[in-house]
Amino acid sequence: MDCNKIQRRIPTFLKAELKSRELMRFLEHMETCEECKEELTIQYLSSEGILRLEEGKTFDLDRELQEYMLRAEKGMKRRINL
Repeated sequence: MDCNKIQRRIPTFLKAELKSRELMRFLEHMETCEECKEELTIQYLSSEGILRLEEGKTFDLDRELQEYMLRAEKGMKRRINL
């Protein structure tokens, strides 16, 4: 997939709505593309960070995003192995 397609799928990824094959391609692309990973970080920050700031909660968005991506990858692998 090219970067434009990947970046258009970021909101769908953040809602955990990507299908297994799309999710696999998305995660593989994120491993190698700094530009798309930066865009993912920005969109995650704007969706999650603003809510947390309004609630007055502390957070580590980089760590949380990495954990979110790991959970997505584990879920994808579980679906593939079923």
